[in-house]
Amino acid sequence: PPEDCTVFVCHRYNHVRVLSVRQAKPEDNDDLTTIFNKQSETLKATYGDFFVAEMVTAQNENNHALCAEVTDRAVGFMSISNEVDLDLLNSCFELAPYHGFRRPLDDDILIKPESEAASGAASVEDEKTMASDAKMEDAEVNEAKKGSSIKSEDEIDKDSDIDVGRKFSENGSLNRVARPPTPLMQLDHFLTKQSMKGELPFIPKYLGESNAFCIQLFCIDERYEMRSEDFLPAAFARYPDLDFCIISIPHLIPEFPLLQGFVRITPRSPSTLHHELYMFHRSALLKNLIVRPVVSDDRSQIVNLVSTVEFHKSLLSDLDLYLRTRRDADGTRVQGFVAVSCGQVVGICIIRDEENIEHIRSHYNIEDFIYFNHHQRDEHSHLHHLVINPVFQRFTKHFIKEVFRFSGASCLYYPVFPIQEGERYPDHHSMVTSLNYMIPIRARRQIQYPLETLNNNAPSTRITKEESAYALYHINRKLILEPKVTINARIVVIGASTAGVSFLESLAFCPHLRFNNLTVISPHGLPEEFPEWKTSVNWLASNMCFDSRDLAQISLRTWVNVIYAKMMSIDRKRKEVIVTGGNKVPYDHLMITTGTQYLVPMPTEADISKHTNDNLPNSPDRRYVGPLLMNVFTLNDPYDVLIAHEFVKKNVVGHEGNVVVYGSGMNVFTSINALITLGVKNIHFVEPPRTRVSEPNCFNNPDVEGIIIRDALKEADVKIYYNGIIASWKTDDEDGSLIREIKFTTDSKPFKIQNCLAIFSFFQKGVDYDAFKAVNDSCLVFDGR
Repeated sequence: PPEDCTVFVCHRYNHVRVLSVRQAKPEDNDDLTTIFNKQSETLKATYGDFFVAEMVTAQNENNHALCAEVTDRAVGFMSISNEVDLDLLNSCFELAPYHGFRRPLDDDILIKPESEAASGAASVEDEKTMASDAKMEDAEVNEAKKGSSIKSEDEIDKDSDIDVGRKFSENGSLNRVARPPTPLMQLDHFLTKQSMKGELPFIPKYLGESNAFCIQLFCIDERYEMRSEDFLPAAFARYPDLDFCIISIPHLIPEFPLLQGFVRITPRSPSTLHHELYMFHRSALLKNLIVRPVVSDDRSQIVNLVSTVEFHKSLLSDLDLYLRTRRDADGTRVQGFVAVSCGQVVGICIIRDEENIEHIRSHYNIEDFIYFNHHQRDEHSHLHHLVINPVFQRFTKHFIKEVFRFSGASCLYYPVFPIQEGERYPDHHSMVTSLNYMIPIRARRQIQYPLETLNNNAPSTRITKEESAYALYHINRKLILEPKVTINARIVVIGASTAGVSFLESLAFCPHLRFNNLTVISPHGLPEEFPEWKTSVNWLASNMCFDSRDLAQISLRTWVNVIYAKMMSIDRKRKEVIVTGGNKVPYDHLMITTGTQYLVPMPTEADISKHTNDNLPNSPDRRYVGPLLMNVFTLNDPYDVLIAHEFVKKNVVGHEGNVVVYGSGMNVFTSINALITLGVKNIHFVEPPRTRVSEPNCFNNPDVEGIIIRDALKEADVKIYYNGIIASWKTDDEDGSLIREIKFTTDSKPFKIQNCLAIFSFFQKGVDYDAFKAVNDSCLVFDGR
């Protein structure tokens, strides 16, 4: 440094002393009871005035009580025990990274036995064969439930077993589950079937001795709560042969300073515990973590570190590139860094210079978090890989800060691409373990430039170039110092409607909040799981809210658990949603956003030789609740569209017969256009009376409507009927699941359509009957929507 510079050092312990922690004594009761009562009087009301003294006197080799004191006055208390039901925790949480909190043994069952795997595969194949002949309107369930507590198994509600949906785990990997059952056809490369009675995910069995102790009770004076970690060295000293300290808290309890150094454990599928579980490893007490550039001798340790990470081959490929040339073939600089503790590599990070910053700036609102002009171009870097040992997860922010210091970067960007079945992750990326610390960036609305008109005045191709949509995450030197507020409350959203998706988006994009327990219950999952290219044609009109590109840029799958089921009832007293199959999903906050769906109308049972629309025996507004009809479709979401698309290609195109489109609105015309595009002949468009349609005329312009109906549809040889109401239908003689003839009444002359191959109903929208019944039976006010 220059001669005129002076460096000053201020040690924290000179001003904020490390707490003195010792074995608790009965004499500490008065001081500690005062602290407990300030925070909650539950313990006093339950166990009396001397509960602390009783716990202290009950200490033995398995249970200890620690006390922190300042100037001979007790200011904190911690009760610890090595009596933990690890089998219960293993059944409810993903403990594989920590070997189930047990000592490793050769007899541990870490992978699924081949015999069980073979029987499971055969069972799934049998189910798929049975499903090929039946259309199931109610999707069978894969459910998500997160949370835990350290309790005995007798205290657990045995009826609350459920399966988890899709979510990023704490170590950055993406948990996947089977999708809902496929009616009619087996779309093996897109949808798979998993029954509620099917086998559950394999749970490893650990047989070694316990390697963990738990914190049973903890309290500290609020003036010293930032020194809570001072208890941990003393706690580990009481159990010198144990490596893990664990603690569980109820979902609604905010994270307190002690937990800032703990790692949250990802709940397993299924989890029957109602608390969150946190872990602290003995090695995390070490303060010797250093970060430095990668060297060739680190490669073998890095291979061992990332061997279980998804897409680790891409990481190793980039590592080798860095060790060889430090640059890509196009000259882009590549940098690699490792975190080392006690000579062992515990973390790896690989970044590149961000060469596409103009596109990012123009397509994402990064200036909500940085002053763009305050950062040089070479200070923007692209994060490709970041993996850190779960034991050292608490040092992730420190690792990133050191990466900023060594690389000279000030901003990191990481994309999350919408991966579909059968696709692979984009090159040079892997799942990072730091996503919880990064900020999601909203996409900008784009200007549609007339490039052919602008010619040389058009913006740069870096801005106008169409690229694959992805969700963008960001971290910079300022944000790395700002903590997020963790919210563990279980927020359950019923229905993946536009309102539901918008609500989840609002929560996920809160930059300073981290929601760990967001769940959506939907028969067909999130809309982003069914990309438009799967059908090649547009069956439904856009609602101008969320298209496939918008959904990809939100990437709700990163933060939201998905339950493939329908809501059947709500237990408000126990705060549980009962879904298909009788399974229960607990909640702390419930949002009902089921929306409205097209319904199959009930025939009026009119005699077309006697009745007209003026004297119908029954209302045409009734909904059909009879046996399932295989060739009647109501297109409400991308899943319904996919099923109808495959049915039409297999059972309509190239077959002799008629297709009926009944209803009004824009979706009618987009569906007719899709049928024409697929090559369907003999399309019959039946428009009901305008007074019976729940939506106004989609054109609101007689001239436009006349051109569409009279000219375009007639030119496409689509037969048009006006003011038709379904009077009756006739099914086939085999099982009554296929409608072959439909009769309609009108204001004057009735008509009928025979040899029907498929019927599409866009007549009226309403709330799903099961959703209405659940809301009504739980004494909630129903406003009709």
